[in-house]
Amino acid sequence: MNKIIFTSLLLFLISSVSHAQNNNFRAQGFYYKAKELKESGSYSNAIPYCKKAEEALGGSNLELQYLYILCYYYSRDYSNAQKEMERFFNFKGDHKDQIKKFDKSVDRITDDETKAVTQLMVDIDEKAHYESTHTTCGNCSGTGTESYHKDCFSCNGKGYESYQKACSNCNGNGGSYIDHGTAVGKKWHKCAYCFGKAYSTQSRKCSDCSGKGYNSDTRTCTRCFGNGKVAKE
Repeated sequence: MNKIIFTSLLLFLISSVSHAQNNNFRAQGFYYKAKELKESGSYSNAIPYCKKAEEALGGSNLELQYLYILCYYYSRDYSNAQKEMERFFNFKGDHKDQIKKFDKSVDRITDDETKAVTQLMVDIDEKAHYESTHTTCGNCSGTGTESYHKDCFSCNGKGYESYQKACSNCNGNGGSYIDHGTAVGKKWHKCAYCFGKAYSTQSRKCSDCSGKGYNSDTRTCTRCFGNGKVAKE
């Protein structure tokens, strides 16, 4: 009876160890994928793989936290970058017992990488604070620019433009010769309709503004001054 219990316990332990090893290898696979995406500049795409690695591992470690921090930072998600940075320094400090390590085949975090996180610390804290005290500008929806109307240059804001049209009365000649008989002969007479100009001035819808009198343009947002964010009220 005792032999059966011992054998069952041994098999259970072997199975548990094997399962843990499999999860560790899966976590490493996700970690390497996240690292590859981070190094190619696809920071936001790397974050889900960091999360999958943490889930498979059952926790996090310094190597994963380093990826988290850089990916959130360069994705401009400073609030989450700050949270992951705090976990990083906790692992460096009093929470070493909470670290879930990869196996020895994974390179451990270097002093230079730790230094890189430290150098980002002030910037992350300041930008995370800014995020917490500011919100997206409602005037420009966070773009930093706004549309506005300015008077059409072509029509000076009138919506129509003048143009010259050949006089229909004189066919664009400005007048005609009229025969006054043998004694006088032919004399030039200005067109009574166009006064000799050969054209008449007409108006039509402005071709540049389609008759609106203005054109749309963009400029720096007058509310957030191009920042895309404003202080929370």
